Amino acid sequence: MKLCLLFIISIIFSCDFVLSYYGPLKINQTPKIGNWTDACDECKIIINKIVQVAKDPTKLEELKLLLSALCETTAEYRDECLMFVKRLDLFIDRLLPFLQNADKVCKDLHICKNRKLEHFHRVGVHFASQLEDIDNAKNSLLCEECQFAAHELLDLVGEPHVQQEVHDWLEENVCSHTGKYKELCSQYLDETLPEFFLELKTLLSDQKKFCEDLELCPAMTFPSLGSPYRRAKLGPKFMGMMKKEVVDSVEED
Repeated sequence: MKLCLLFIISIIFSCDFVLSYYGPLKINQTPKIGNWTDACDECKIIINKIVQVAKDPTKLEELKLLLSALCETTAEYRDECLMFVKRLDLFIDRLLPFLQNADKVCKDLHICKNRKLEHFHRVGVHFASQLEDIDNAKNSLLCEECQFAAHELLDLVGEPHVQQEVHDWLEENVCSHTGKYKELCSQYLDETLPEFFLELKTLLSDQKKFCEDLELCPAMTFPSLGSPYRRAKLGPKFMGMMKKEVVDSVEED
């Protein structure tokens, strides 16, 4: 269920990003002040944005048009793709109850209340604060968080029960609503889902390359003598703080 939720969220958010970028070009929407939030806050922002878009009939129609255009690239699965897009309202209605509580969704995805991620974020912020170029600092932190999320997702998709939950959810919420294509849809799931999980595990096995392909991590380069980065130093005070946090975390567990 979590993987399916991640997949659908990714599609909706990506499409909404495209629409929001190309749609209102007549209005200057450049943010005046950049906000550097943590992964938990970003997750909640995305979930709330998806809920807002899902409740907006105009944006839903724009999303359908965009997805319909994508269906034209699916060759022999064009008809099935268009059928899915046609019933997109129904699928989103079934998804919305899971998204009403953004805090719970992000906790279920192990993005909020994740002590490992919190410690990791603090270390990242400490290093970032010692970099002269704040944009490079943000990119570096984003890269590390991407790799962490990819590792978490790899562990998740490797669980057989998770794969079965995804199959059952799609069978119940997608195939059961495709009319005469129901049997074909079920057959398609049986044939392609195992390959999908195998391919996904292969992609996620190298988290660095995976994030580079998503352009969330820079390609491997070697710093020159004129690099704008300064060597980050961990002082005794910072190390003592991190040691205390780790000890407290172990005692709480």
